[in-house]
Formats: sequence, structure tokens, C-alpha cells
Amino acid sequence: MERQPLLELLSLSIGCGIGFEPLDDSAWKDLFMQAREQAVLGITMQGLDALPRTEGAPLKIYGSWALASETIEARSLDRQKLARSIYGLFSSAGLPCCVLKGPSVARFYPQPLRRQSGDIDIWVPAGRKKLLSFLRGRCKVGAVVYHHCKCDISGKPGEVEVHFTPSWMNSPRLNKRLQRYFAKSAAAETACPDPELGFCVTSPQFSFVFGIVHFWRHMLDEGIGLRHLADLYYTVLSIPPQSYEEISGQLRDLGLYRLSCALAGALVLAFGLSASSLPVPPDTVQGTILLQDMLLSGNFGRSDKALQAQTGSRCEAALAKFRRSMRYMHFCPSDVLCAPLFKLWQFVWRAINHYL
Repeated sequence: MERQPLLELLSLSIGCGIGFEPLDDSAWKDLFMQAREQAVLGITMQGLDALPRTEGAPLKIYGSWALASETIEARSLDRQKLARSIYGLFSSAGLPCCVLKGPSVARFYPQPLRRQSGDIDIWVPAGRKKLLSFLRGRCKVGAVVYHHCKCDISGKPGEVEVHFTPSWMNSPRLNKRLQRYFAKSAAAETACPDPELGFCVTSPQFSFVFGIVHFWRHMLDEGIGLRHLADLYYTVLSIPPQSYEEISGQLRDLGLYRLSCALAGALVLAFGLSASSLPVPPDTVQGTILLQDMLLSGNFGRSDKALQAQTGSRCEAALAKFRRSMRYMHFCPSDVLCAPLFKLWQFVWRAINHYL
């Protein structure tokens, strides 16, 4: 794989870089734009500060980078406050819950506030009907899909997604196994609030398995970027080695073992992790392909020109996504092939239950 300055800067930022070759002003501008598209401006600020003055970014670009990093930190603080408020709302009503992704994963970082977060995802394993009844009595509920609903419980539309379940698989067989895993994990994951954050967060083991599932979902639908690879890196560092065998078995059960090995390979290539520090054996061949895809796609596919250029009806867009997902079929064939069936089932299910 050809030189990737963003990977060099990102690895330098997390303390495992082997060097950073100087760039000219034009290349620095491109690097800034790429880091923004990958949602790693905050994470890479540490690497930027570590560079010698003669090799660092031009002053104008450095200033823009530093301002963006400060903005990310301020927003992360707001996200934490919002998560604490939403958690308190559910907890006071006797509904155990925990925050997924975002602040939950950021706590694994040495500088958590520099990890760029989006909306708040909170998992409330109380049952869909009970949870919707609770929400509709307090706020406007937007679109309801299989795994979550959007609502303005914070007072601002689009800031909070309330999850009935953390995620799903397209394959009925694999989805049954995944929902069984979530049901088995729910009590432990919603039991003890983090004393510093003031809300429940997911354990490193659960975060890793869920992170692989989350990666798979976005990889099929819209692409996924380096921020999520950094999430997996810091999550792996927090997993006790005695849990490796259990995690490996769980990923096999979910049909995502091959994908997890490819992601492990990407972690080895990008950040120099050793095979012994990973729950699954790294596949560096597939890892190279995934890294190239992540660099192309950006965060949620924002850098992928082919994805952004898709036009036409919803059916045409869905067909284009399905064709794109076929190139990942070797990772989990049944889940790729079942995607159209799941989308059709979900549409009918939503219509019957008046969720459209």
C-alpha cells in the first residue's frame, strides 16, 4: 500500500508511529481535509503537536486544526452532559439503560474529549412496546425501525437515538444469535454507572463485539472510516486477555469471525499491534483491503464519491448499495444475501405496526 500521511499522523497520535515524512503546504491542506472527512481531527491533534516545528503544519492550517480540536472537546463535554441527563431520565423511571458508542467508547482514549462524537445512542432493554409508550408520553417520537427510534427527548430533534436493541443482523439465524447475546449481556451492561461519567457504559468485551457488528452494518450500507478503527484499537487495549477465547467464540457464533480477523489485520498494519494483543488472529491480506476501503470511504462514506453521487429512486439506491455490499460477501455470505429480505420484512413490519 502506498504512503498514507493520515495513517502516519494517526499512529503517531496514539503513540505507535514509526515516523512522519515532511509534507508541503498543499499536502498539508489535503491532509487536513482528509482528517476532517474521517472525523479524526481531534484525535490527530496530539500527533500534530508532537511534530518538530520544522516538520509541522503551516501556521494557518495548524490554527484551523487546533480550533477544530477545541470545538470537538467542547461538543464532547456537551454530549457527556446530555448522556447523563437522558440516563437519569430513564433510570429515575426504573428503566435500566446504558450509553452505546460515543462517550462509552471515548473513555478508552487517553484524551476522551478529543474523540469526535455524534448523537447519543442509549440502549434501554425494556421491550419495544413499553419503551415507546414511555417515550410517547414525554416527547415526540420520530421514525421507528427494528433496532431504535429517533426522538426529541432532549428538546432538540435528532440528538438522541433510543435503542430497543443495539443492532441487528440481516440473516434471521444470525440475528437470533445476536439478540440472544444482547439479552444475556443486558443486565451486566446496565448495572453499574461509571463514577466519573455518571451513566452506564459498555464493558470492553461487549464494546469490542458490538464494535465489530456496528462496523459490519456501516460497511455494508455506507462505508466506514478510520475513527472506528481507532475505537477498536483503544477498546482492544482495554480487554483482559482471559476474555479473548470467549470473544473469539462469540464472533464465530455471529458469523463475523472472518471480518474480525481482517480488522485485527488492519490494526496490526495501521497501529503496529502484535498478534498476541488481539482476541483473534490477524489477517493482514484482508486487513490491507479494509484499510484501503476505509481511506476511500471516510466517516460513514463521506469521502466515497461513488456513494455520494448515487441518485435515483429509493429502490435504485438500495440496489446500488446491495451491489456494493456483494464485494464483502466472503466475510458473511448469509447476511449479505439476506439484506433485501430484511429490508422488505422491516418495511412490512413497520407498516403493520404503524411505524412508518
